[in-house]
Amino acid sequence: MAIKFSFKKLVRDKVLESMLERDDQNPEYHILSDEDFVLELKKKLVEEVEELKDTDTDLDKELADIIEIIDALKSLLNISDEHIEDCKQKKIAKAGGFEKRYFVDTVEVPDDSEWVDHYNKQPHKYPEIIN
Repeated sequence: MAIKFSFKKLVRDKVLESMLERDDQNPEYHILSDEDFVLELKKKLVEEVEELKDTDTDLDKELADIIEIIDALKSLLNISDEHIEDCKQKKIAKAGGFEKRYFVDTVEVPDDSEWVDHYNKQPHKYPEIIN
């Protein structure tokens, strides 16, 4: 009797090839369209970032995985390294970089500030502190 598990994720080429070569695994799979591939790469990127967040070792390997996914997205979407660098430099010019290591713990704004709506629309990101 066999047990079937839901997998539902993008895997590396050799992972599937290894599954297919084994006698004890029978994967069902399909080839993704470009649109679905972009969606699954985004999910994979989030998965890899979570792995990076949860490890104190192997940071280099997790960063390599993240860069590989970003490279795949850039290739699929025809985004050049130069364009990415241009976007990065524009963001730095507008909002700065991370060199100074600023970390905002809380922010207090007047109740009539336009920022109240901005923060309230994202309570998972900016929960209101009630004293």
